[in-house]
Amino acid sequence: MLYQTAPYSQAGYVLFMAYYVFLLLPLGVLCWLFPTLSRFAFGVGGLLSNCAKLAIAHLPSTVALALLLYGTVFVCINFFLAVFFLPAVLALAHSLLLERVYAPYIREQLGEEEPEEDDGTGRMRSRILSMNKEAARFFHACLNSSVDEAAQARAYWRRRGLDDRTISRFGLGYAPNDGQALYHFLRDKGYTQAELDASGLFKRSQAGRIYCLFWRRVITPIFDLRGNVIAFGGRVMDDSKPKYVNSPETLVYHKSDTVFALQIAKKSASRRYVLCEGYMDVISMQQAGIDTAVCACGTALTQNQVKLLSEYADEVILSYDSDEAGQKATLRSLELFRNSPVQVGVLNIPNAKDPDEYIKKFGPERFRQLLDGAGNALEFRLARARSKYDLKQDTQRLEYIQEAVSILADGSTPTEKELYAGRLAEETNLSKAAILSQVDAEARKAGARRRSARQKELLHSGEMDTIKLPYGQSGPGALGAASAQRR
Repeated sequence: MLYQTAPYSQAGYVLFMAYYVFLLLPLGVLCWLFPTLSRFAFGVGGLLSNCAKLAIAHLPSTVALALLLYGTVFVCINFFLAVFFLPAVLALAHSLLLERVYAPYIREQLGEEEPEEDDGTGRMRSRILSMNKEAARFFHACLNSSVDEAAQARAYWRRRGLDDRTISRFGLGYAPNDGQALYHFLRDKGYTQAELDASGLFKRSQAGRIYCLFWRRVITPIFDLRGNVIAFGGRVMDDSKPKYVNSPETLVYHKSDTVFALQIAKKSASRRYVLCEGYMDVISMQQAGIDTAVCACGTALTQNQVKLLSEYADEVILSYDSDEAGQKATLRSLELFRNSPVQVGVLNIPNAKDPDEYIKKFGPERFRQLLDGAGNALEFRLARARSKYDLKQDTQRLEYIQEAVSILADGSTPTEKELYAGRLAEETNLSKAAILSQVDAEARKAGARRRSARQKELLHSGEMDTIKLPYGQSGPGALGAASAQRR
């Protein structure tokens, strides 16, 4: 929350109180009594009218002093939360229980649809968040208990190279072999059966017995941007199947909109993020001091996750596994980032299957050097194409040239075409001029194909494409009659 971002200073607090009493409070009262005045004066529907609530929330003096120096609540929020303005205001409104007031306006500005939610749904959402917090505490306590299975779980995290500080920082835990232990724990806390069913923490056997979804697994909690526990990931400690179990979709968890560890990464001064494939890669990187390591929740990166990352990162380095599945995931992710303002790089991880293994083998400093030398998306595509062909054979060399030309023609800049056409010419013993000529020709063909596809899309999206003529009829009369009947 905002009050946790700066230390307390009595002098700054006194300055803020003077500013508040003689300027903000009178304006806030006027705006509270006359909402029209608030909208006219500030254009946000009365944000300043809640200065009284800001003071009651015991803002620290550094934030208060920022209000004094910067002169507006708006700039202060933006500065201290280190995010874009509208998401920052939405987060603050949530923390002050004012989300119902400001969320509609902010979502309108962000182009998001207003969710339909009644009071019962809101209460259930709050109860699930509370339940997840209790469950996370339960799992962490189980990990630190004195029983044998807890010792095995602690040994597992140790084998993965994690220290006590990292285990505590990420709230890692263990779900015991007793599948009903968590259920009874939460029932004793006063949660109803309906709330337990909605939490996503439990399943029912064919006999109707309720048990914990994650039993006998080490647990990784998943947090939202505000630090709320919204889901969990569980992993077995042996080779049994299924290897991973993750929380299902709930009122508070939508995996396609969630990025793991983003609540930590957003606090970093760096705007270069490292996008990994799994939770363990992220945790290992974070322990090594790479505090912008994150990963997508779910089986694959989504457009919503790309949009979320774009709000915090100027550059994203894809750091997926070096196996074929990881390389295919890299290609899919590059396509999703194609229209994003974020600069994208691709990390090549030699002599290791993933970042976690590389850091254990060679250390954090060597991994940082890899990050600094990460290639761009175009280099990755060309290198992947090159690996498929034997250039000693003329047929395969020509096939490689054709694929590489198609890659260069697909949205690369004139400078990139010039640079990589030269490299391609050296690899294939052709002239650079010939390569550039092919690239230009392919670019024209690709442009013509896109225009044709766009024209077909526009044609098929019109009314004429949906009109069905009656069987056995034809001509302008039948077409007119069918169109009139459709209307």
